[in-house]
Amino acid sequence: MALVVMAPQQSRPLLELMGSLLEVCMTVVRVAMRLAPYAVFGLMTQLATKIGLEALLGMAVYVGTVLFGLSLLLCFYLLVVILIGRINPLQFLGAAREVMLLAFSTSSSAAVLPLTMKTAQEKLGIRSSVSQFVVPLGATINMDGTALYQGVAAIFLAQVFGVDIGTGGLLLIIITAVGASIGAPATPGVGIVILALVLESVNIPVAGIALILGVDRMLDMSRTSINVCGDLVASKVMDRWLPEESQPEPAAATATLEAIRQIMENFPGVHTVCGLTNVSYGLPERKLINRAFLAAAITCGLDAAILDPTDNRLLAALKAALAVNGRDKFCMDYLTAYREGKLQ
Repeated sequence: MALVVMAPQQSRPLLELMGSLLEVCMTVVRVAMRLAPYAVFGLMTQLATKIGLEALLGMAVYVGTVLFGLSLLLCFYLLVVILIGRINPLQFLGAAREVMLLAFSTSSSAAVLPLTMKTAQEKLGIRSSVSQFVVPLGATINMDGTALYQGVAAIFLAQVFGVDIGTGGLLLIIITAVGASIGAPATPGVGIVILALVLESVNIPVAGIALILGVDRMLDMSRTSINVCGDLVASKVMDRWLPEESQPEPAAATATLEAIRQIMENFPGVHTVCGLTNVSYGLPERKLINRAFLAAAITCGLDAAILDPTDNRLLAALKAALAVNGRDKFCMDYLTAYREGKLQ
């Protein structure tokens, strides 16, 4: 803030110094990224000399186990889609193909969040109110693929180092992996950081992460695709379970409007009591609804919950409208009709 206020000739030296420091930091990062492959190779070589070459040969089994587990998880998702979502699994995969491919290439659920919501609404027919809530929530807490990967990786490293974790350790790995995956940042490579916490919980050497670091990128891409697929499945299930918003029938709306018109003709004091003529609709909608119904009840001599039996034509129309649409719907129609100028 002070640099912006200062004269350019006075602030220029400090700005140039900060620019130089930024360039130094970027140079260090670039050098570190160039050295990273050689550093990982050195760590893997050191581990191979300590634990033997068989551990490296077991990497193929480790990768195959993780991919097989992710495949089973995908099959479970498709089974849920068939039984609950009532949609063809091939049709679902066709709709989710672009999202899963983008998630595979970016390794980030957050990066594909807009495309995921667009796919849910346009290709899977999920209501926007459901997708806009479930998909962002799922991108944060629905990371089943990550939890599966961490469990397999922990057991693999335990076998490599000869650590006997036992039944209690297995349960602890499951609880820690699931708990740590919930709320984990939806960014690439964060699974390695969470894996370190899982390994420490069962006393497995964290240095073993270097052994699987070389294949983590490929597995990270695969599990992110499964995570995004799970978000779409959850959205489809919730869209199936949640009731659709019912639309009033034309006859019911006509009965309500007719009752409102009779109120306006026979009881003009409703406007005065309700205060809508002097309100620029600044109050919350719920307060306006309650005031409209209260005004109608007071003006017509009605109770808020019980309508006294009478032969009055107005009260009969009110009864019919309230019986069909309910109190809130009746009052909302009243406000809508008034705003649209139908009751002027």
